[in-house]
Amino acid sequence: MISCNRSNKMKRALRTSAYRTLLAACGVAVLLGGCSSGGNTDVRSLLAIGRLAFAPPQRVTIKQAAAIPYATIGVRIGGGAQAIATLATDDGAIRLWASGQDVMIAIAKGGQIQRTVGLAHNLSWLMPAGRQDAFLSAPSGRRRSVWSADFADLAVYSATIQCDEILSANVQIRTLGNLVATRRTTVRCVAPQLNWSFQNTYWTDPQTGQVWRSIQHIHPKMAPLEVETLRPPS
Repeated sequence: MISCNRSNKMKRALRTSAYRTLLAACGVAVLLGGCSSGGNTDVRSLLAIGRLAFAPPQRVTIKQAAAIPYATIGVRIGGGAQAIATLATDDGAIRLWASGQDVMIAIAKGGQIQRTVGLAHNLSWLMPAGRQDAFLSAPSGRRRSVWSADFADLAVYSATIQCDEILSANVQIRTLGNLVATRRTTVRCVAPQLNWSFQNTYWTDPQTGQVWRSIQHIHPKMAPLEVETLRPPS
């Protein structure tokens, strides 16, 4: 019989190994000009993306977003400048977005950030724990979700995070000059093991489930990430 500690170590090792393989494969493809939402990125486009990822404007302009013919998101930490990330891989459940050659963000189709690489503090892994009530797609009513999170830099693994929807409203938001009808969902989360509580917000298309914008806390030592969909995957 395998002990619980050994079993947890094995699970963490498998997660890390699988994701490192994915990142390594994508990294090689990026360098060769073949890792993109369309599968045929050229070197010139990649260089343009790299420049835009570190552009000084607080928010990405319509001209900058239009210059990249691939699925893109805008990412900013706290009140910092917005960087562009492009879709690197999509396995049907999780989309991996890359900004430059160092930063990668894995986002579930429901909009939840599940892993980051290359930031000052990273979310090593976030997985659903037990039954999820899918509050992001629910038309009304309070919903709850429970997650298991790993933070390698804190040596904390399988920390339980419990989230409850506390407020929803139909609102319009402006994205690259366009007004988009969304349902704003505010979610309060608690991680007792880390003595950490926070609040996330999601702006979701009530018809398609597309998350147009979100503000999510991913690490106790870092300001929240704001993710904005600039060009959604086709």
